[in-house]
Amino acid sequence: MFDHDTLLKRITVDANTCAGAAVFRNTRTFVATVLASLADGMTADEIIDHFPQLKKEDVAAAVAYAIHLIGDKLSGHFDETGWENAKEYPLA
Repeated sequence: MFDHDTLLKRITVDANTCAGAAVFRNTRTFVATVLASLADGMTADEIIDHFPQLKKEDVAAAVAYAIHLIGDKLSGHFDETGWENAKEYPLA
């Protein structure tokens, strides 16, 4: 299991690197590319095969970053019981 805050440190956003897009630290590999690969059904191992500069922690960091970005939007949409009693959250 990976620590959320530690994972987020693996990602950097700098206006002078890749036009300010989120990338993995010390690379020019876009976080969005890894997220899209996961959405397409690739496994972490397959992603690492395509991007050997990445580690499994980086794939987990991409997911942690996405959660971080949408976290504020989701607050208030579920309670202490978790998603079982979640209010509907529209995607649009």
